Amino acid sequence: WRIGWGRGIALFFAVLIGFHIGLGAVLATLGVAAAAFAAGDRLLGDEDADGALRIVVGLALLMGAVGWLLPLPLHLRGVYALACLVLIGGRWSRLRAATHALRLPLGRPTLAVGGAGVIALLAIGCAALPAALPTTMFDDLAYHLALPSDLAQLGYYRMDAQSQVWALSPWGSDVVHGIVQVLANGEARGAVHLLWFLLALALLWRVLADEGLDTRWRWLGLALFASQPIQSMLAHSMQTEMPTQALLLALMRLIARVDAESGPRRLLAIGAVVGGLLALKILTLVYMAPLALWFLWRWRSPRLHRLLPAALLMLAVAGSSYAYAWVIAGNPVLPLFNDVFQS
Repeated sequence: WRIGWGRGIALFFAVLIGFHIGLGAVLATLGVAAAAFAAGDRLLGDEDADGALRIVVGLALLMGAVGWLLPLPLHLRGVYALACLVLIGGRWSRLRAATHALRLPLGRPTLAVGGAGVIALLAIGCAALPAALPTTMFDDLAYHLALPSDLAQLGYYRMDAQSQVWALSPWGSDVVHGIVQVLANGEARGAVHLLWFLLALALLWRVLADEGLDTRWRWLGLALFASQPIQSMLAHSMQTEMPTQALLLALMRLIARVDAESGPRRLLAIGAVVGGLLALKILTLVYMAPLALWFLWRWRSPRLHRLLPAALLMLAVAGSSYAYAWVIAGNPVLPLFNDVFQS
């Protein structure tokens, strides 16, 4: 039995990074990913969408649902575990089929990736290595860890804008960290951002395939993406740019197949992903502007009322932080534009 270069490189980095991240954090992240797949699969149904896209849509839905519940003392390990089991149990056959499809290429005696694949896997592994490091970045320690730590220690989020002026800022990314941290009973920053990174890579592979690039060029595309210097910094942080990459690529994949006859499920998935991006940071509006023009050009339907359910879902996914900030501080984008809102 030959392990092959591809599997060997992937296995080396997986063991090295996984050992330092910790088994609990890895298992909790995989559990949340499975629950997110179930949620995304329920929304998308039989729409043409791969597993990575379903997971990203599901993570956006989880951001929205848990975001509204943050001040309630419900965020306990048993509650989260039960919610994940219910979601997974409801779509178990679909999840098992997707897992089997993923295992097929990995189960071959050799995983022939060629020279371009070796370069890409080395670049991906090196970019992911900082995920194994302890959390030391100032933004993470001073702000991003507050929400997951509150959920793990108190069972709810204090929303204490008096001591941290960013406490009511868009918190979608930190909500995902919080879910995993509660389930893992410990910090899981590296595992969560590694999940976002791998989802972005899987989605980029599909985007390149949709554009007709052969396997060699797809591998080189992943190598170019992973070798950007910012990737290793993001792997060592809780910055929102890591999930932003995955959500933007998911939005591109959804829009690429939109037309005037697109069903409501695809439009709802677009609404969920747009809401997820707004739940990360209001600045994502800048990134989404050209994609919005692309969507309108591809859709070209006068029936604007068909977008209403997707718009409502977008508000439900994105709205929690903005609504709580408005109620608590009188400024939905606290601490931005305080000269306007006079919080």
